[in-house]
Amino acid sequence: MLRVAIPYIFNDEDWLGGRNYFANLIRAIRLVASDRIELTLVTGRRIRTTLSDEFSDLKVLRTSLLDRKSPGWWLRTIDMRLLNRDLLLATYLKKQRIDVLSHCMHLGPRSGIVTLSWLYDFQFLHLPELWTKSQIKWATQWYQAACRNCDAVLVSSASALTDLNGFAPFGTKIRGVLHFVSNPIPLAGLPSLQELQELYDIQERFFYLPNQFWQNKNHQLVVKALAILKSSGRNGVQVVCTGKTFDGRQPHFFEQLMQQVIAFGLADHFKVLGILPLAHAQALMLHSLAVINPSRFEGWSTSVEEAKTMGKPILLSEINVHVEQNPPLGVFFNPEDAIQLADLLHSLHNDFHSDMQPTHALPSYEERLQSYGLAYVDLLDQVLDASYR
Repeated sequence: MLRVAIPYIFNDEDWLGGRNYFANLIRAIRLVASDRIELTLVTGRRIRTTLSDEFSDLKVLRTSLLDRKSPGWWLRTIDMRLLNRDLLLATYLKKQRIDVLSHCMHLGPRSGIVTLSWLYDFQFLHLPELWTKSQIKWATQWYQAACRNCDAVLVSSASALTDLNGFAPFGTKIRGVLHFVSNPIPLAGLPSLQELQELYDIQERFFYLPNQFWQNKNHQLVVKALAILKSSGRNGVQVVCTGKTFDGRQPHFFEQLMQQVIAFGLADHFKVLGILPLAHAQALMLHSLAVINPSRFEGWSTSVEEAKTMGKPILLSEINVHVEQNPPLGVFFNPEDAIQLADLLHSLHNDFHSDMQPTHALPSYEERLQSYGLAYVDLLDQVLDASYR
């Protein structure tokens, strides 16, 4: 058995999309390679995650080396900055007989462990105004180091691969695209529309926006579109939002956004519910008129994949990665054009047909999960073949 470890360095509630990403990666690998790959989750002693509950037989290693600002974490940070290596973590993993560290930062030259880095996206190149100079410098150094030192680099879209090749033409030649998929969504047993209305005081007809409140997610455009509808007497549209309301890069963003909502008198039209139980979030998507993703930049959108899995209509910004995702019931709009979005919201709100169907058949979740797993294993085999030469 090939022992593959996945580092998990954040709390579930801090990045729900990341938590779901790794859950589906585990499912995908198990689906196609359970007979040859033994998966291990490597995490900190203080990190909170329910992945070990969801996958009860998943091997989990806990080490304070992955606890932010622990003594071991500081030693690793100094070692990486001064000597371009992660000797402490590499030594720990070798003692645990780990062969491959996947979705990681590099361990340094001659670590004895194969490394596959996952670069989320290149937002700092496309939207530098949302980043500080120090954040851009850090991201640039991190990404370049991964390209120089890891055995392979993984991205989530062809768009990101184009960015990667332009950003770092040097370094590892093994670079691959892994189109991740959404969580499976069991429709049976989800709360009814009436239950959601009683719990959250929402309208019978609403749109659903499930993005985190990060500035690149472009909630501002939706607020402007709702303000346009209200000023023109088209007052019936409600957008229900879920997701984390704090952006570490822009800590005052959510407060400023809600000040706009109040100033426009949109408290009943732009409803923020925050982080909800997964079943409630899935039920909101199920019972919505359509999903909205107005994002200015994505690596590969989880909400788009979830809409595809559920067969829901989705209004989404016309950015490269959304076009690449190509949801069958997708309607694109300019992410800078609030008037266009306002017209789409009004039209779909008034003319929605519950029998809307995709124009072409969409592969099932299981088929897409299998493709995801096979793509990962193929890339892993490329890396192993190259390392054994």
